[in-house]
Amino acid sequence: MISHSPSLYPTFLSLTLLGVFCARAELPPQVYEQLKDESAESVAIETLSVSEEVSSDAEGVKILTISVKAKILSVERSKSGLKPGDHIQVRYQVMQNAEMKVGPSEPIIVEIGKPYLAYLEKVDSTGTYRITARGRSFCPPRSAEAGK
Repeated sequence: MISHSPSLYPTFLSLTLLGVFCARAELPPQVYEQLKDESAESVAIETLSVSEEVSSDAEGVKILTISVKAKILSVERSKSGLKPGDHIQVRYQVMQNAEMKVGPSEPIIVEIGKPYLAYLEKVDSTGTYRITARGRSFCPPRSAEAGK
């Protein structure tokens, strides 16, 4: 006969919860802040259009490739020379249905007509940019940029 000791239940519960939290691990906030600080482009944008292409990886994880056309509202810093009024294209991917994924948070899917602070890097001479701060690459604008 197997005996169940009540004193083992808290230990079992703690280990189970630890496993769940570790499997959904997120990067610490200071990592995202460092990525933002090191970003080549820190700009306020307004999204003009958003399109999605859907694909899947070998494990059945849904991958959305997001293409955004945006207008630059203001510039905090820009290694590529962006200025207010410029139009850019941003491409990035979002993984959906990635159960128990360990790592950085997924970026949001931006909405048409909304302003964002964007942390980007120029990919090529065609004017395409990619995100640099992973799940924190698009943030709500500071109140000063929101009114522009």
